[in-house]
Amino acid sequence: APKPAPKPTPASTYAYRNGTYAASRNYAVPGATNSLTTRITISQDKVTAVSNTHSAPDPDSQPFINGFNSGVSSATVGRSLSGLSASRIGGASLTTTAFNSNLNAIRAQAKS
Repeated sequence: APKPAPKPTPASTYAYRNGTYAASRNYAVPGATNSLTTRITISQDKVTAVSNTHSAPDPDSQPFINGFNSGVSSATVGRSLSGLSASRIGGASLTTTAFNSNLNAIRAQAKS
């Protein structure tokens, strides 16, 4: 007897594909250029994990980077990727601006 045809998989109801995505950006700080690489894991349109790698030749940036690192998970994990826009995480406005640019790049990569 012939096997019945498999049922088609329903289209995704999510705006973004599950997975881990990365984006990098250079950003200017007084007297130097720093870089930020952001890795975000998405599941069902929500951020489930975030990590960042920084390159900052300017020692004055380190306290801001430390503040950013200490606050980024609570500002992002568990939130919807679609409307996520961070605001001055840990007092680090320039780092947060670079992070938001990385979020935009990750949204484009993960679009369903």
